[in-house]
Amino acid sequence: MFVSDLPPLEQHILSLEQDSAPWSIERVIFDFGGVLIKPNEEKVAAYLAEFFGISEDEIRECDGQVNGEEMRKLQWIGIDEEEFQMWVSYATAIGKPIPDPNLWREEYLKVKMEALETLPGIVDLIRDLKEANYSLDILSNFPEWMQPLLDQLLADLRRELGYEPFDTIHLSYVTKRNKPYKDAFEGILQTEGSHTLFIDDQRKNIRGAGECGIRSIHFLSADQVRQELICHGVL
Repeated sequence: MFVSDLPPLEQHILSLEQDSAPWSIERVIFDFGGVLIKPNEEKVAAYLAEFFGISEDEIRECDGQVNGEEMRKLQWIGIDEEEFQMWVSYATAIGKPIPDPNLWREEYLKVKMEALETLPGIVDLIRDLKEANYSLDILSNFPEWMQPLLDQLLADLRRELGYEPFDTIHLSYVTKRNKPYKDAFEGILQTEGSHTLFIDDQRKNIRGAGECGIRSIHFLSADQVRQELICHGVL
């Protein structure tokens, strides 16, 4: 049997077993949206399904077909113009045009904001890395309007952990540097890239980090990241 014939989780476990060399890590850098926090997809899909009068599976299928599985908009914080036009066009295509698209956009954004959640297991992962004396940072492509969301997350983490969770926070609206471009990663390097670990949910950003010599993990879940960290002797 070829590795590619195995289910995704078994492929992942096998790849870890084949590449379990220890990593010498001093610093762990997290993405924000999609890694620390994101909308609960079930709640968002349920709202859209009810609004359009179709099934949640049809909502996910449309999102996946238009944007690709990694870039599905149901998981994004906020609503960019691409997603807005996607659902407006979809409504028209199924014969249920939105009477006032701009008013609906405000309603949909409110649904997404109310569905925001810290990802399962991420707080425990932050705690364990911090207590193992790693430096923790955030590097995010980040519009200014999202700052209150980050402020709230940091306040919640301080209250739960009892200390400041992150040492440095790099936000694109401040630095004017966006992932996956090299200047975004080069601007944060403090030590040799191999001593820095970057965690992100988008493969293009993982590739960008790799081009700067930075070790990285493609985020699927906190449990999956923890498994990789244990495998490589980081935890």
